Formats: sequence, structure tokens, C-alpha cells
Amino acid sequence: MIIDVHAHCFPKEYLDDIEKKGADLVNVARYMKAGTDEQELAARFAVMETAGVDLQVLSMVPQVPYFANKEDAVNSAKMANNLYAQLITKYPKRFQAFGIFPLPHIQESLDEIKRCFDELGMWGVTLTTTVLQQSIVEANRFEAIFAELNRRKAIVFLHPAGCCTGEQTKVFGLTWMIGAPFEDTYGVLHLILSGVTSRFPDIRFISTHLGGYLPMIMQRIDNLYTDWGEGEINGKPSDFIKKFWVDTVAHGHIPALRNAVDVYPSDHLLLGTDYPYANQDKYVRAVDYIKQANLTEDLVQKILADNARELFRK
Repeated sequence: MIIDVHAHCFPKEYLDDIEKKGADLVNVARYMKAGTDEQELAARFAVMETAGVDLQVLSMVPQVPYFANKEDAVNSAKMANNLYAQLITKYPKRFQAFGIFPLPHIQESLDEIKRCFDELGMWGVTLTTTVLQQSIVEANRFEAIFAELNRRKAIVFLHPAGCCTGEQTKVFGLTWMIGAPFEDTYGVLHLILSGVTSRFPDIRFISTHLGGYLPMIMQRIDNLYTDWGEGEINGKPSDFIKKFWVDTVAHGHIPALRNAVDVYPSDHLLLGTDYPYANQDKYVRAVDYIKQANLTEDLVQKILADNARELFRK
């Protein structure tokens, strides 16, 4: 069974809801036509069939229910999770999902995390690299949430927020072109250097897009951390980076994949496509390039299926 751990689905009801509350990025999500009406689902199933993908693990990010108003955030998070639960009930062989919770509200997030796992049966939860423009490790503000996720040995899908990469990425479409991998990179390093991954070692984080720029600059990170870095870890950053799982979203670029294969443990690589942003031929390529990268048959099988099945214990 081939499992795609990085696929998005944006139900119209949810987009309407968060747009009324001031969320941005909504128009892009609407344009992708990756909702839950019959035509959109039929198109999704067709491209999955062509690519040989059996199951997608859906995530709502970056369309997140992160609102300063507590009631807005809670209601939107519940809606998102309920819509995904309904979809999974209808198509259990096609979909599973990562739940989402109403940050920055701590108790309400803890309540929704409990509901995601204990009532809705989600395979994990998702989190963006920043929340309302601030790092997820800022002032240890989410310590109680990390503690609960650690207690549950939860899987956490870490995804860029689509912001917070500086003024120079706000032109020429660079926010997602190069900003998103930068968010992946600093998101992982924030978790490591703040000590979150040391204090809560049982959280199983998945970083998107091969972990951003991490595979290429891992030795640089170790060297500069040793010379000048600040942080709360016992060891090298790379020791902790390699404890993350990463998905294979690299837009079919074989050298990037091979770089990641050289760096990460072989059982920490997971197939990801970024559907619907990779669609049609690009979706098929997101799967096929793994088979074309001159990897061993055993490693290809692990990336496409076995690693995800082991991680999710399915």
C-alpha cells in the first residue's frame, strides 16, 4: 500500500468559515479545487490511481484555525476536524488525516488534541512553523501542548505557515518558492535548539519538503553551532535533526532526494506529494522520481510504503 503523507484537502465550508474570520491564503486554496465535492474528489482519485497511490494522509495546513479570538479558533478547528472525520468515514481506504487544534489557546488546544486522538481517531496532528507570526517555541508558550503530545507519543506534521521569512521573499513569488523550505529549516532548528526535542523526545515530528535546506547544510549547522551557536542541547544539531522524519516533496528533483537519502536514516523517509500543488503529471512525478533515483529496491519500498506503515503502525 503506497501512502502519501503530504496531501491537502480544503473543504469549501471550512474555507468560507476562516475567510470570514480574516484568514489569508484562502483564495489560493480555492483556486486549487481540492475540496470535497464529487467532481473534486473524482479528479483526486483519478490522479492517485494513475500514480499508484493508495492512501493520502490529509492536512489542512496552511489553512489553519489560528485566531486571536478564542471562540473563532475553537469553532474553526472543530469544523476542520469534523469535516476530515466525515471524509475518512466515507472513504476509509483512501484517506486518513492529521488533526488540527486552535492555537494559541492552550487549554482549548489540549481539549481538541484529546478529541482528535480519542474520538476521531486521527493518525496525528499538524502544526505550522509559526503561529500568528511568532515561533512555536517563543517563550515556551506551548510547553503544555508539547508535554501532552509527548505523553501520547504523538505524530506531529510540521508544515510552513507561508510567512515570516523576511521582506526579500515577498516579491517575485518567493514566499513559497524559497521561503517555505526556509520555514522548514528554521522550524526544525527552533524545536531542537530551544530544547523542545530534548525535553519531549517521544514526539515524532515529520518535517515537510525533505526538511527544507537541512540536508545540504547539516555540516555547516554543526560547525557553526560548535563555534558560535546558542542552544539547549547535549550534542550536535545533526544528531537531533536525524530523529525527524521527512517527506519527499522535492518537485521530482532527484539530486535533492539523493542528498536526503545520504543524510537521513533510511527508515525516516516518507512519500509526500503536496497534492494539489503537485497535480496531474507533477503528482505522478512525485511518486515516480523515487523509483528513478537509482535507489535500492528495498529503500524504494520503504519510502513508498513500509516506513509510513511502521510509523503509523498500520
